[in-house]
Amino acid sequence: MKYLILLLNVLGFWLMADAAHAEPISLAITSIAGFFSSIGAIGKLVLTVAINIGLSLVEKALAKKDQPQPAGTKLEISMGDDHPMSFIIGSYATAGKRKYAGTWGDDGKTPNAYFTDVIEIGSLPNRAGERGLTSVWIDDQKVGVLWEEPHPDGRGFPVLQYRANGKDYLWIKFLDGTQTSPDPFLTAKFGSHAERPWKPTMIGRGCQVVILTSRYNTDLFSGVPSGLFEPHPLPLYDIRKDSSVGGNGVQRWSDPSTWQPSTNPAVMIYNLARGVYYGAEWVYGGQNIGAFCLPATNWMAAANACDASVKLDDGSSEPAFRAGYDVQCDQEPLDAVSELLKGCNGRMAEVGGIFKMLISTPGAAVYSFSDDDIIVTEEQDFQPFPSLSATYNAIEATYHEPAEKWATKDAPGRYNTDL
Repeated sequence: MKYLILLLNVLGFWLMADAAHAEPISLAITSIAGFFSSIGAIGKLVLTVAINIGLSLVEKALAKKDQPQPAGTKLEISMGDDHPMSFIIGSYATAGKRKYAGTWGDDGKTPNAYFTDVIEIGSLPNRAGERGLTSVWIDDQKVGVLWEEPHPDGRGFPVLQYRANGKDYLWIKFLDGTQTSPDPFLTAKFGSHAERPWKPTMIGRGCQVVILTSRYNTDLFSGVPSGLFEPHPLPLYDIRKDSSVGGNGVQRWSDPSTWQPSTNPAVMIYNLARGVYYGAEWVYGGQNIGAFCLPATNWMAAANACDASVKLDDGSSEPAFRAGYDVQCDQEPLDAVSELLKGCNGRMAEVGGIFKMLISTPGAAVYSFSDDDIIVTEEQDFQPFPSLSATYNAIEATYHEPAEKWATKDAPGRYNTDL
């Protein structure tokens, strides 16, 4: 790519120069100069503009590619409608995007004593119901939601840590994206608002939404409550559970209602590769990718490798690899796949339109060859001993710790003293 930019710059320089005064250094350059002379001044101008535009586009493409993706969990809420669509797959948390906020009510002491915050945390439905949150953090503490005690006016469920002297001061309501009508509570409180009414069209179809309502209390809140929400894992298609393609189960790619929540990174990558849809509408990832492009046996093996049981020090076990990711829809799908591959020590290859995946170390050999199979007329290269800069004796990584508000932590290092 650098050579292409250099070539375009050189061509642009030649076009701006007078070909009659350009000292030829070879027959090729003389021919090029003659061509530039033959097209005339207007032709040179058009060609110069075209090359400059091409150079600008190349540089913009490189600059976009070099921009790093935001690292870590998004702990602060976003505001405004200029943010891309996003959705969470696996186990992950987000502060979300504020879609509406307003005050209302009188508690007998304070006018406008209640503040309601409407926060979108995902642009795809979850079908998890009103209890579709795995964990909730308010400010800097993990809180418990009293799901058995809904408020009669529909504002949601009280938060245990914000109950004082028998009174509740914070409620949470979750919409899983399957709603087909505007929320009755928001309509009742803000439907007749003079400046910013909650309109009948404000449904949030397909979007996971958290409605956070707080009651004025300076001892409990120093300002607007700040939330971090972990929704239940998104239902995904698991090819291992589809009996029509050699698996075992009722899941079908054409029927998302049969899918189940998953934190398996190979399953996530499979879904991104084939494409993420809302109904019949494409949202993200691959488009019109046939099942034959991702061989069932290979992807089943990859998913099984991620689910392989690993024993822990306390005698219990857990899957070898689990993952979670907040997919931003303005991000290149291959970049999202690359991040998920990091979470399972995976590699994916495409050969002739067929995608295959390898998890962790290679399996046993399935093919062997001898000297008779080597074509001696073809160039060959083999380096049995890599250079010192290409060898490693340590691995260090970071991860997001759910128990500490999804903060980035250092994972225990892995070292090989023999190396």
